[in-house]
Amino acid sequence: MAAPSRKTKQQLIEEIESLRARIDSYEKPNPENPGDSQDLYETLAHNSQAGVYVILDGRFAFLNGKAALHAGYSVDELLGMKSIELVHPGDRETVLGHAREMLSGRRSSPYEYRVVMKTGQARWIMETVTPIRYRGQRAVLGNSMDITAQKEYNRKLQDLEVLEASILDTIPHAVLGLAKRRIIFANNAVDDVFGWRPEELIGKTTHILYRDDEEYRDIGKFVYSALRKQRTCSAEIPCRRMDGREIIVRLHASRIGEDLREGRIIAVYEDITKRKRSEKALRESERFNKEIISSANEGIIVYDREFRYVVWNRFMEELTGLPAKEALGMSAFEVFPHLRDQGVDILLDRALEGATIAAPDLTYYVPQSGKTGWITGTYAPYRNSRGEIVGVIAMVHDITERKLAEEALRKSEENFRAIFETAPDCIYIKDRALKYVLVNPSVETLFGKPSSEIVGLSDGELFGEEAEQRSREMDYRVLDGEMVEVESGETINGIPVTLHVVKVPMFDAAGEIIGICGIARDITQTRQLEAQLLQAQKMEAIGTLAGGIAHDFNNLLMGIQGHVSLVLMDITGEHPHSGHLTGIENMIRSGATLTRQLLGFARGGKYEVKPTDLNDLIKKSSDMFGRTKKEIKITRREQEGTWVVDADRGQIEQVFLNMYVNAWQAMPGGGELILSTENVILDEQFVKPHKMQPGRYVKISITDTGIGMDEATRQRVFEPFFTTKGRGRGTGLGLASAYGIVKNHGGIITLYSERGHGTTFNIYMPVSASATVADASLERQVMKGTETILLVDDEDIVLDVGIEVLKTLGYRVLSARSGPDAIEIYRHKSGEIDMVILDMIMPEMGGGRVFDAMKGINSSVKVLLASGYSLNGQASHILSRGCGGFIQKPFSIIDLSKKIREILGKPAEKRAVA
Repeated sequence: MAAPSRKTKQQLIEEIESLRARIDSYEKPNPENPGDSQDLYETLAHNSQAGVYVILDGRFAFLNGKAALHAGYSVDELLGMKSIELVHPGDRETVLGHAREMLSGRRSSPYEYRVVMKTGQARWIMETVTPIRYRGQRAVLGNSMDITAQKEYNRKLQDLEVLEASILDTIPHAVLGLAKRRIIFANNAVDDVFGWRPEELIGKTTHILYRDDEEYRDIGKFVYSALRKQRTCSAEIPCRRMDGREIIVRLHASRIGEDLREGRIIAVYEDITKRKRSEKALRESERFNKEIISSANEGIIVYDREFRYVVWNRFMEELTGLPAKEALGMSAFEVFPHLRDQGVDILLDRALEGATIAAPDLTYYVPQSGKTGWITGTYAPYRNSRGEIVGVIAMVHDITERKLAEEALRKSEENFRAIFETAPDCIYIKDRALKYVLVNPSVETLFGKPSSEIVGLSDGELFGEEAEQRSREMDYRVLDGEMVEVESGETINGIPVTLHVVKVPMFDAAGEIIGICGIARDITQTRQLEAQLLQAQKMEAIGTLAGGIAHDFNNLLMGIQGHVSLVLMDITGEHPHSGHLTGIENMIRSGATLTRQLLGFARGGKYEVKPTDLNDLIKKSSDMFGRTKKEIKITRREQEGTWVVDADRGQIEQVFLNMYVNAWQAMPGGGELILSTENVILDEQFVKPHKMQPGRYVKISITDTGIGMDEATRQRVFEPFFTTKGRGRGTGLGLASAYGIVKNHGGIITLYSERGHGTTFNIYMPVSASATVADASLERQVMKGTETILLVDDEDIVLDVGIEVLKTLGYRVLSARSGPDAIEIYRHKSGEIDMVILDMIMPEMGGGRVFDAMKGINSSVKVLLASGYSLNGQASHILSRGCGGFIQKPFSIIDLSKKIREILGKPAEKRAVA
């Protein structure tokens, strides 16, 4: 390699400017021969000692051999190459900035940057650029010089100057640079020796350091006289500190240059005020040096030529667990036996030969203490005062924490990789161009394609342009440093999915954002389940309202039924009003049916629950329906051996008939009704939105080939009084009551329908604990008695008619219009009262509290609970506490008489009713 240039930076700039000026003189083209300028450029370039090149459209169009040499390529290799590719990545913005400055019309001043050679080595270049026309096109002319050697020389020169200043500052004595006894330099130690700060002495003569003029003159005469004959001289002389205190110093003076014509010397003043103090200071210095070695935060050890320890500082004691008194004199490989296997003996031999060697990372084990870890360090020759190598000095660094951190980082990366590969969520990384650069297997599963077909794509290529616009806005926010969380609906492979997406910026080691890390979770099923839960909650709220309406309406019907029953008990069938009264009873039954539907929807309508074979119930109900609707083809696909369910047969039959009617109305031109059953086991995920229990169910599917439903209809189909039929063609309670009845049986009802593709209702009924299907018939007769009954109800119409009905049946009647009144009456007359008919829902005090109070008075009290609500949760709780029975309003006189005798015992009289 050529010797480094000793030209200054200004000289290099002047040479480049001169070359550019010569090129500028040829810049104006010759109209008679346009090729003249180009020829002149190239001729001048080939004869130049600088690098000359022409860049056309960002690529080298011409360059001389010197320019190629700067990059370590041949001219042919560089022609056509993009010029920016040679620029060191860390300097590209600088080069582009100067290019923009030049292209804006301003003349570019010389600037420096690094190029990356073909070998990968970086070299420093000084460059100027000028816009020119080349081959008839706008181009850039570049002139460059290799300033790597100059840079290195300047760096070494600066280092040398810093080193010299550092050396002077580390000398513990006052050091002065003198020119004809005027101080031109002072190190920091002058403050210690003389009490002056270095800057206070600069420019003053050394007279300020002496006690009087005579000493100043005599000492100067001695020193300068001696230095004219020899390069150095020494003397012990008296001096004065800034505070006036006298001291004795040892002066060491050395002339600068071969003679003293300029009177320039270096003077070192060593304070030796008192010999004892000097001796003490020497001992303190030795102790101080030992303390430095001992307290250093790195290991300092010295081996003799036999590799035995002669210095072992405190750091080494803590590192190895061996005190110095044990380690000193031991061989290196007695303390660290494993180091020989790692080649440390070779490093020590080389240090004894005079080399300084940096040790690799080493593991160590100390058998005496059992301590282990990682160390590194430097081995260098240890010399005596004569410069002879008498051993090896080593600086030891404990890197155990760093190694453990590296191992933890490696394990962390392994853990991240394991999480990345196995996470059920989609994890991906995008670069700043918003292209996918890494995706985990869950992303592959979501898109149904390997990562090789996803990496490199944008959101537009994966999801479409509309989705890309939404995603780009979020991604830009992330690249600005935000964390973005969003729920996004996308279409993947033609299937709509809902994704919960979290995006965060990714940073490099310098803290710069280099991309985006995203985590996406497919929550499509979760949102569907939430929608089902919301619908179920809405239906439950509507059911509560419907139940309240049905309760009040039942009380009204009870009053009407009671009065009609009383009249009918007193007349015969030949009476002229008998038909009208029977018609009223029929209308009451219709009203009661309506309230039962409402209560069924309100999840309160079970009356007579028995183990039931649904296949048998479906066969009977569909046969009956089929006989009346010949235009409908009914197909049954029952699974043999379906499980038994607990059901109110009448209510479930009502559910089926409502479904059949709904299907018939959806097929005005005829069609097919398909009924199927099967045993299924539902898991927790399926039943959770419906608040049911997982387990065994019987599934009933009712499918029609009718007109189907749109989304709006599907959302409201189970609401009471909602109907798509015209006025007078439906109550809107059929499917609502079916919904409530199924729910009240602990079942689930769902539907699937599309406009023009028919409808399927799926009913899931929980399996019974009993395997026996039971049935029973009811007696239809009036049963009378003579006992005393306390009737409790807050509704006057119910109370008045109830008293009359009970008296007609032969009973003695006491009455109360509130819970507290009933308790007071029972407390005083419990011995007379054989039975209590108790309304469940009353203001101030409900039936449950009244029952508990009466039971406290008489533990064997007999109570018949009555309510406009059906046998729901509250009534069931009262019955479980010992209540005798339950009857739902409105009830007939026959039903009431039967319930009373069931509680009181064998009736005194029976009368059959035709």
